Amino acid sequence: MPPILLHFPPPGAGVDSVIWNVYDAMHQATRHLIAMGHRRIMYIGDIRQSRGYRMRWQALNTAIDEARMSLPLDEFHIFELDGPQDKRTGKWQEKINRYAPTAFLCASQDDLTRTYLACQITGHTIPNELKKHPAHRI
Repeated sequence: MPPILLHFPPPGAGVDSVIWNVYDAMHQATRHLIAMGHRRIMYIGDIRQSRGYRMRWQALNTAIDEARMSLPLDEFHIFELDGPQDKRTGKWQEKINRYAPTAFLCASQDDLTRTYLACQITGHTIPNELKKHPAHRI
C-alpha cells in the first residue's frame, strides 16, 4: 500500500508514523505543559470549524481530566479569532487580563500566528512577560 499522510505535518515534524494523529499530538502537548506546572492552559482554535479542531479540544480535555485537574470554563478559551486584527487583539487582551493563562495551545498555524501577533501588538513576550504577571505564578 502507498503511504498516506493525513493533516500533512510541516517539514521537520517529529512524526513516527505516516499518519499525523492530531489527537495524540495535542494530548502529549497538554501532558507536557501539565508536567511543567501549568494549570491554566488556554486553547485557541475554532472547535466548530472542523473535526480536527474538535479532536484537539477533546484531547486537551482528556489530558486535563487524566491529571485530575479541572478545565476552566469554555469562556476562558478562545474558540474564534476571525475578523479584523484590532478586534481579535482586543478579545485576546481581555481574556489574558481576565483569566491569566499560564500557557497557550493553538489548534492551527493560523491561530498561532494570530496569537503571536496579538502578543506583539499588546507588548507581551512569551514566556517572559506573561510569566512575570503575578496571577501567572505557578
